[in-house]
Amino acid sequence: YSPWEHIINMPPVERYLVFPDGSERYYATMFHEMIHSTGENLKRQYIKKPYKKFDKIYSYEEIVAEIGAAMLCKMCGIKSPYTHRYVGMYANSYWGPWQMRRLIRRAAMEAKKAVNFILEG
Repeated sequence: YSPWEHIINMPPVERYLVFPDGSERYYATMFHEMIHSTGENLKRQYIKKPYKKFDKIYSYEEIVAEIGAAMLCKMCGIKSPYTHRYVGMYANSYWGPWQMRRLIRRAAMEAKKAVNFILEG
């Protein structure tokens, strides 16, 4: 997702089909990017300063996108096997265990809002 152009640019699905779970990966990635596209916070942060991989803002936005993508995958009957791994990776990069529960709860609420926005327009 490009916040400057407000577009999602995905490679062709055929590039994903080389993996055994290729179609699931494709849609999980598309949903992840769709969640990013709903976030004005993402655009504002990019305008202020480019993200550095694994800073707190970047990590939080990725957690929101992963949880939202998992919600959309579940609604579509698609397995999203990497969600737990990615959420854990982003959460562990800047937050301690005592902060994670609150962080993930807040991110899940934001992800749900993004999902509703996508589904309801």
